[in-house]
Amino acid sequence: MSYRLYNFQPSLRSPWRAAKMLDRYQQQIEAKKKLGYGVLDVMENHLSHHDYFVGEIYSIADIV
Repeated sequence: MSYRLYNFQPSLRSPWRAAKMLDRYQQQIEAKKKLGYGVLDVMENHLSHHDYFVGEIYSIADIV
């Protein structure tokens, strides 16, 4: 049981592991971002023609 084994190595391994996982899921992340921006575009387009999301008065849909 050494200091290096229990204190130093895990602190170096964690950021590397996170970076490796990010690379593994990068395509899925980009696909989800594209879908998310598509949804935001639909919402922005709707609000550019209407004052509220649903009906003619402020509702819970405008808050969320």
